[in-house]
Amino acid sequence: MKSLLILIGLMLILLPDLGFSQLTTYTKKSKTGLKYGEKIIYKARRDSIRIGDDSVATIFKKRKTLYVNYRGETIFKDRTQSAQVFSYGSAVLQDKNGLYGAINAEGDVIVQFIHEQSPRKFKRLLLVPFGQSWDLYSPEGIIEYAVDSVGWLNNWLIVYTQKSEPYTYTEKRLFKKDRVKTAYRRTDFINLYNPESGRQIVDEVAELHPYGQFVLLKKLSGEQFLLHNGEEFRVENITDFKEHDEHYISYRKDSLLQLVNRSKKDVIISGKYLKFDFRDQSIHALKDSSQNIDAIDIFDQQGRLLRSDLFYIVDLDPNRFIYKKDSLQFIGSAAGKALSPEFYGFGDANEGYRIVYYRYSYGYMNDASYEVLSIRYPIVAQEQIALTKRKRGLDFIRTVFTSLGNLGKAFVGKAPTPIDHYRKSRPKGVYLKETGHVFHNGWAVVCLDYYDPDKKYETIPVAASNADLHYNYINLKGELLNDKKYLQCSDFHQGKA
Repeated sequence: MKSLLILIGLMLILLPDLGFSQLTTYTKKSKTGLKYGEKIIYKARRDSIRIGDDSVATIFKKRKTLYVNYRGETIFKDRTQSAQVFSYGSAVLQDKNGLYGAINAEGDVIVQFIHEQSPRKFKRLLLVPFGQSWDLYSPEGIIEYAVDSVGWLNNWLIVYTQKSEPYTYTEKRLFKKDRVKTAYRRTDFINLYNPESGRQIVDEVAELHPYGQFVLLKKLSGEQFLLHNGEEFRVENITDFKEHDEHYISYRKDSLLQLVNRSKKDVIISGKYLKFDFRDQSIHALKDSSQNIDAIDIFDQQGRLLRSDLFYIVDLDPNRFIYKKDSLQFIGSAAGKALSPEFYGFGDANEGYRIVYYRYSYGYMNDASYEVLSIRYPIVAQEQIALTKRKRGLDFIRTVFTSLGNLGKAFVGKAPTPIDHYRKSRPKGVYLKETGHVFHNGWAVVCLDYYDPDKKYETIPVAASNADLHYNYINLKGELLNDKKYLQCSDFHQGKA
């Protein structure tokens, strides 16, 4: 307790030096004086007193300029032609000979009075002309020599400069011995400063790219930085920077892809993700998996995790997506909420109805209400026709394109299909022949072979290569167009087929 009281006592003694008081002026009989807190440190006189800094006041006294610190000590006094009000740790003056210089809060001359052109002041930084270039000073002294020029970016001072590095090369000489010579390579770059503090933020910047209040910096070394204007946010050694919109930016730090809320300057999502997709009121974070589809984490716009148990298949439209959970798929919202029943897969949609896949068969579902029709037809495979050796090459190409075409019609997206297990174990020379047709003018083509009215499909039937398959049309009630069996049916268009 005793030590605590001693500490408090010391703090009270040191209060003026700790900056809890401030310089102010007071008036007495039309005269102006100077106070620090309640203490008078410069008696009232007919002088002009200006305060631009809490440590040093500027007093204009006829042709002289005085600078008085908070202790009442005159740190500098001289005849001047002009003088700046002391602020941000320094002041620029023009002496009686018309030459410019600058002093700091200790009264030290940091810029000698030898300059015919006035230094340019940027808060705690001074740009002093020197020949064809400039030197950069702070209240502590010189920071950089031979600066080319300066500029502004948000609240930062951009200093354009260069460095020269020696290198050697061999000069080839005719009839004489080759000679090794030294030359210099100039490299232009940027140094970034905070003029408020006078502190250097980043050095040797090769490129800078502003994104609102954020700036992406690429150093000569190849390293990338991301900074915020207020310096509350700083991250180094990043890759894969991306500006998504006015709300979000992202980058990869080490192996983690991180999403930043630009207004809050916070990382709201971080993980081993491939990319971020922005949906209606949600964010999809895709990550690699051992399967041939991407696992997905779904977040709300504030970065709160909504779901992490799904795989992403494909977009159906801006507000609907096909997801996979365990071995089944469903159509869901951007937030991962299920809209449809679960199936082994989904096919194309037309006239408001979508093909859906069961294990060995397919049916139809209303693509808006997700009501499932009672129709169920089998997926049918067929053996390939055996050809002579001369024709096998052409037949192989034709078979590949036929199979891919059927699969493309049958299954939406890149997920494993409901008959993946069959494709992996099927015998050679067999391809998928029938995987369903969408409705046109209210009718869909169906294969009548292997149809089971009880819908008990326990395998995928394989038709012989020389077998003719038979077709007809069904409507949304599952009724056939007629009792005929056709060898081939095309889709209806404008009421005809």
